[in-house]
Amino acid sequence: MTIFISKLSEGNTTDNNNQSVSITIIDNEPLPMVSISINTESVYDYDPDVTITATSTIASQEDISVIVSTSGTATEGIDYGDISDITIVAGSTTGTSIFDPTKDTVNEGEEFAVISISSVLGADLSTSEATSVSIIIKEDALKTATLFTEGTALEQDAITRKRAWLNVNSRRNKNPDQDPNQPLNEYYVHPYEQMNVHKAQSFSNGGTKLRGKDKLIHIIDRGCDTRHAMFDNKIVHNLEEDGAFDNDGEVHCNAVSSLAAANGDGDTGIGGLITGVAPEAGLVLSRLASRREMAEDIDRAKELGAVVSSNSWGFTLPDGNGGMSDFNFKEFQDSRIAGKTNSESLVGLGDTAADVDKYIASLKNFQKTGVIVFAAGNGKDESDVNLAAAMPELFPELKGAWIVAGLVKFKGDSIDSAVESEFTLEGNKCGSSKEYCVVVDGMDIAAAGGVKDGNSGYIKASGSSFSAPMVSGGIALLSQAFPNHTPKQITARLLATANNKWFAAEGYTEFGKYGKGVRHGYHSTWGHGLPDFYAALRPVTSDTHPETMLYTGSSIQSSGDSGIALSSSSITPSSSFGDSIIQGLMGEVSYAYDALNSGFKYNMEERVDMSNNNAPTIDLTSELSKLGLNLNPAKLSWKDNFNKVLSKLSEMKKLRTSLTVGSSSLPVQSFFGSNFDSSINLNDYKTPYLESGEGGIGISAVYKLKNSRLLIGMTNPVDQNIDNTIGVRKTLVTSLEYGDPSNSAITIMSGITEDKDSLLGATGNNAYSFSGSRSDTSFIAFKTQIQLSKDLSLTSITTLANSDMTKPDSSFINSANNVKSTSVSVIANKRNIFGGGNMSFFVSQPNRVNSGDMSIKLSNLADSDGNLTYRNKNINLEPTARQLNYGLSYNKHLNENTSFLIKHMITNNLNHKKSSKKVNSSFIGVKYKHLKIGLVTNPSKNDKSAEALYNFKF
Repeated sequence: MTIFISKLSEGNTTDNNNQSVSITIIDNEPLPMVSISINTESVYDYDPDVTITATSTIASQEDISVIVSTSGTATEGIDYGDISDITIVAGSTTGTSIFDPTKDTVNEGEEFAVISISSVLGADLSTSEATSVSIIIKEDALKTATLFTEGTALEQDAITRKRAWLNVNSRRNKNPDQDPNQPLNEYYVHPYEQMNVHKAQSFSNGGTKLRGKDKLIHIIDRGCDTRHAMFDNKIVHNLEEDGAFDNDGEVHCNAVSSLAAANGDGDTGIGGLITGVAPEAGLVLSRLASRREMAEDIDRAKELGAVVSSNSWGFTLPDGNGGMSDFNFKEFQDSRIAGKTNSESLVGLGDTAADVDKYIASLKNFQKTGVIVFAAGNGKDESDVNLAAAMPELFPELKGAWIVAGLVKFKGDSIDSAVESEFTLEGNKCGSSKEYCVVVDGMDIAAAGGVKDGNSGYIKASGSSFSAPMVSGGIALLSQAFPNHTPKQITARLLATANNKWFAAEGYTEFGKYGKGVRHGYHSTWGHGLPDFYAALRPVTSDTHPETMLYTGSSIQSSGDSGIALSSSSITPSSSFGDSIIQGLMGEVSYAYDALNSGFKYNMEERVDMSNNNAPTIDLTSELSKLGLNLNPAKLSWKDNFNKVLSKLSEMKKLRTSLTVGSSSLPVQSFFGSNFDSSINLNDYKTPYLESGEGGIGISAVYKLKNSRLLIGMTNPVDQNIDNTIGVRKTLVTSLEYGDPSNSAITIMSGITEDKDSLLGATGNNAYSFSGSRSDTSFIAFKTQIQLSKDLSLTSITTLANSDMTKPDSSFINSANNVKSTSVSVIANKRNIFGGGNMSFFVSQPNRVNSGDMSIKLSNLADSDGNLTYRNKNINLEPTARQLNYGLSYNKHLNENTSFLIKHMITNNLNHKKSSKKVNSSFIGVKYKHLKIGLVTNPSKNDKSAEALYNFKF
């Protein structure tokens, strides 16, 4: 900084020519350091965004740019959205970006993404040690709930914009459709949206929306007038003998009923001007009367099939001022007379002890098929919940299918980021009912009112009376979504998924009776929090049950903790099957179960891992092995230099026997090794049951005849230790080689093979494992070789096989029968072309299943006791098309040290799939002395691979 004289004041002041001085200000703060962090370390592919935060140790006077890069097994732009660089604006210490996982339908298993700080710009900063983070992307394949599938965000948004939806919110809402002439008093999140009702209502199954269809809600209240428009086109059972209630200005029943099940269509007002939580549910209406009368009505509601009984009333006492006040559970306990039973103690509030007993018995009986919901009360200064809501504390047999609904007011901007200070208790605290209590914003609600002169009216009201029917409507939705659930299971699900993130739990409810390891925090004021009906429609997990599980036994309960993770259960077909298995399972569903034993459907085709079908069409290593081979061999003969011969057991003039380890039997080696041209690798045309290295210990014999030879061999896998086995299958093979290999020859080979845990290369994992199965394949193969001229030869190979597989152990895979497969290859080779090179033309059909069936067991939805039943699906194993490869290769020695090879192949119907486009594959390789370099391009994901090999012999 420079300070200088800009002006002299008047007087005797003189300038001594020292016009300025400089001062250097040195920062004593350290340079900022930037680190990176995330708010979670793992996500499912359908989960919400993950926030990536860059943090500077100190604020800077200029923007800091954090350049990010990505790596890992997951790919940016495919498995997750593009990640933007992060800017930490001047004066701030943090900046953020978003990691958005991409939902897909391909079972890829767990993948991970690494997000790193590539560089930082601005403020002369540096990076700290925390320069990268890793996020695991899990596969679950579950975006559905039981029988229903979630709607899109646009569908959910459309629900919230319906007229009848908006009308429920009588407090002003900052909504673009809000009447601009109405003042905005305060921001208010719609009470239904606080509970994610709009997301729940977007779920559908075969055109049926999750709106309470075919479910009945029992309402015990006063002032029901079924002439109101909200009852139009709705199933209504009026339990009063005269078919009508006392319509003397009381509108409480209409208001309560409308919030549970008003069927306003949302736009025209037909069926009322508001919509309920379960707008397609029917209603059973009964009068608030004596305990004996209510018991009778509860029994009738159960007979009609009601899934929930909603009670917006409580016990009151005179308050001494001419009014009535809540009578809470604590006050009841304090005023009890010693020696009286619970029923006798309630006589003063109702009828006789016998009437109370009958009422309690009816409640208990109703809970066999329905849930009881009670309002907590409207006394925000009360020390406990209303006595009526807390009856399970007096009669423990009522616990399990009982929910209390408290009254709160929420003033925050977003439920997702809500904090406790944004909630105000407006009624009785949950108190003694805290372990089966939730809270709902029932303040300033618009609801159905009375009917006057034929006109349906509407009111604005507040109270826990309106919290209870909203919960009851939600129970109707859950009952529709989980048709196999008991009322106790529905209750557990609602409580275990309630939104309690906004307060610190004072205790925890264990739901082990209805699931595995599920616990949920509660609070004496807020109970378990706000109901979240969207969360209730998604899988619930726990520390001991972190994923949705599959069970292969007769029941969930008998399986104990032996469930199998859905995410790691898949079928992996080999290319021989093409797309037959995924086509056979298209449209089929099965069920997995969460930690509360709730069944969730999944699409079977998503359990088929087609990654094996992405194998390269040209093998880089195989092509490199051909570089430098002798292109003009001397007189050709049958193969004698067999691989991995441990010992020659005997050697006579015509008969030789050998012991091999870790290789194919000698008939197989000779079949794929004896050829007219060493530049042609017949191993490229092997089948899944005749692969290299298939054998463990093998014994083979070669018997020479006049113009032919007979070969026979057998192999058997050998277990070295628990984790290491030499060989993959048992084989017994014989072949007859006839003719002159230097002119024309034919080979016929036949045999049987036995594979374990696979079928023609197809395998499976966990619930779809092939483990314990045995596949027997009988085959016959033909090879002809003809020398058409001195430099032109023709080779053809044909294989035919039949396979049968036994049922695997503890798997959904059943047996497979009469699986017939074939392969065909024809290769023409011309030597001494274009200056001494070799050119080969070929056409081939890789091994393909032509017919056969596999049976797969599909699980039905378990019943309420967890009993499992299954149905069998027979899959035709013939793929939709036939893969054909056409190609040519050219191999040439330039001199004794240098040679090159080029190859190009055109493939139709890759992996025997009709949907595959025509693809091209190419290879180019060069050998110079001991160095080989090759480059291959294959169709799978624009795959390009390069490899360099250096060999030196001492």
